[in-house]
Amino acid sequence: MLLANPHTLFRDLSAILFASLLISTVSHATPTAIPDGEVDEAYSFTIVIDWGEGNDPPEDLTFTSSDLPAGLSINQSSGEISGSPTTAGDFVSTITLSYEGESNNLEVSLTIAPKSGTPVIDSASLSVGTVGLAYSFTLTATESPTSFNIEPSDLPGGVSANSSTGVISGTPTESGTFAVTVSANNAVGTGGETTHTITISPAGDLPEISSSATLDGDADELITYQIVANNDPLEYSASNLPLGVSINTETGFISGTPTIENTYIVTLRARNEFGWSEDFTLTITIGDLPQISNTLTLELTADVEMDEFTVTASNNPTTFSVNPLPTGLSFDSSTKKITGTPTTPGTTNVTIYAINGIGQGPSETLVITVVSQELPTPAPDWRPADFSVSEVSGSTYLFLHFEQSADDLSNFDYFIETSSDLDAESWTSVALNDPSLEVETTDNGDSTTSVKVRFPQAFGTTPQYMRYQVQAKAP
Repeated sequence: MLLANPHTLFRDLSAILFASLLISTVSHATPTAIPDGEVDEAYSFTIVIDWGEGNDPPEDLTFTSSDLPAGLSINQSSGEISGSPTTAGDFVSTITLSYEGESNNLEVSLTIAPKSGTPVIDSASLSVGTVGLAYSFTLTATESPTSFNIEPSDLPGGVSANSSTGVISGTPTESGTFAVTVSANNAVGTGGETTHTITISPAGDLPEISSSATLDGDADELITYQIVANNDPLEYSASNLPLGVSINTETGFISGTPTIENTYIVTLRARNEFGWSEDFTLTITIGDLPQISNTLTLELTADVEMDEFTVTASNNPTTFSVNPLPTGLSFDSSTKKITGTPTTPGTTNVTIYAINGIGQGPSETLVITVVSQELPTPAPDWRPADFSVSEVSGSTYLFLHFEQSADDLSNFDYFIETSSDLDAESWTSVALNDPSLEVETTDNGDSTTSVKVRFPQAFGTTPQYMRYQVQAKAP
């Protein structure tokens, strides 16, 4: 153990010669208070240890400390803390006692008072502000201060300090609670530091403009427009208004008689107690803009040259914009025509608009649909079947006799159409048992042959007509 008697209590400071402190232990839960000092005043205090009756201090005992108030130091051999402190404040310092390779720490607390006659901050310790709103607070102090010390890094964003006047001001850009270290100076010196706490609340809602984004009019005729915004605007602004048109900044009412035809891009803003709104764009058109007058659909065939398509608009257009076009097509700005041969089937939405001396007219969408080219189907190489027709007397059956073999006939189609498909009026009625039963064979002119037979039903008197068509199957 470092100490001979670790249970001995501190002795009464008043009984220690030369304001020395007699210590019986160097391990305590709370710092041990030692006498206060004053800036620029000589300070001396010696730490004395009770080693117990009959015990001498170790010869290699040393005292060290690295965190004493500025201007003070400790004598390694005697334990005397001395010097002239230069900074006021409350301090806790660690004194390390070492001997025979061992060490123990003792925490001591002391207060260094400001130099007598220096200023003391006496203004309020708290102030408040709001993000986006102007903030100002003035520090004051006793003893006729000539300047102030205000730590810049402690201030809210957007706020700065004037060290000559003690005024802290600006428009805060961040919310929160900020502890600002401040002090004051005079001819005597610098007073003690204290903390001024600034609380900045979040910003309120800014105005939002919701009025129309367009205004149309004619030269030499009155136009009016009211800016509409929420969150209690106090002031309005408008830039780039037409000549002859102005704004009432208190009400947001725009009016006047423009004199020059043109398109004007006007920036509107509104302000309330928390600041200005975002920019709002109002487009004022004085005169008539060009309007696309074409039909807005176009159907083309892939790989087939299109008929030229002329883009037209009202109100004397000077130029056109036509984009994007299908692959293979182009627009000639001089002739105002779309021409070419589309190559790829599909649908393209083409944005077109016209521009005249006043400005750009509204955009329209031209829908161009390109379809695949339908190539004609080659005619099949039909070949007729060779057959004859016979009937059996008293039967409703008609027999077709083919010269082709059964295998060859498998390559042919065979069609039967009933009386509902035939023109009965052009036929002559014959009896079923009439050997001259009417049979008509017709060359259809398309490499097929038809056989038409007319005979009555087996039972009844209503004629039944049948047509037989035999032709080769498609290759």
